[in-house]
Amino acid sequence: MKSLNASLICTTLILMLLLSGCFSLLGPGPNSLIRRALNSTKTKQAILFLKGGNATADDSLQISIKDASDSLNETEVGNTFTTDSDHGKAILNASAISLYWKDNDHLVISYDKRLRTFFKNKNVEDVEIMYQAR
Repeated sequence: MKSLNASLICTTLILMLLLSGCFSLLGPGPNSLIRRALNSTKTKQAILFLKGGNATADDSLQISIKDASDSLNETEVGNTFTTDSDHGKAILNASAISLYWKDNDHLVISYDKRLRTFFKNKNVEDVEIMYQAR
């Protein structure tokens, strides 16, 4: 009986360790800042970053528009634009997406048309966004 209980406890511990490892593989990866652009009055910023993938999801390029004083955190998800490589059809690097402020409240995002786009918000934080596929 004691041998059966010990085996059950050991098996349970092994399963718990394996499952906890899987959950960390399925969780979001870290963010890496690529580019930050401030508007002319330095009140808003557009942040282009690479979000690390995991065992089931590709890396992605994302953009967030935030107040100029805010910083990018490790688990943030882009609030403006999200893309990935579409299974390797495009390269995820600093040249895949460019961005610039047309004026204080208008941001232009130019991106490689081979990127797979998940969402493109047209207005975030009172900023109008224009997109150009190239």
